[in-house]
Amino acid sequence: MRQDIFDVIAHAKNDYGMEVSLITSGFAFDEKRLANLEKYNVHTAVSIDETVNLTISSGVHGSYDKAIFAMKKLSEKGLLDCIVTTMTK
Repeated sequence: MRQDIFDVIAHAKNDYGMEVSLITSGFAFDEKRLANLEKYNVHTAVSIDETVNLTISSGVHGSYDKAIFAMKKLSEKGLLDCIVTTMTK
């Protein structure tokens, strides 16, 4: 994630009156970022492309759990816009 993402969001909202949306895997999600998403009222989508079993076998330990955590926290703040996934087969 860009280190200055919330500066960019503030600029878009404050200087141009734009609404801002964000898509995340939830992997880098934490309470500080949640507070900034809430501060700027950024509606956020969470992308889930694996199940618990696939996440474990892919070597990216905990990514599914992090996505679920992000969805719960965003939902509690009224910021969860949607869940994004890819359909296959």
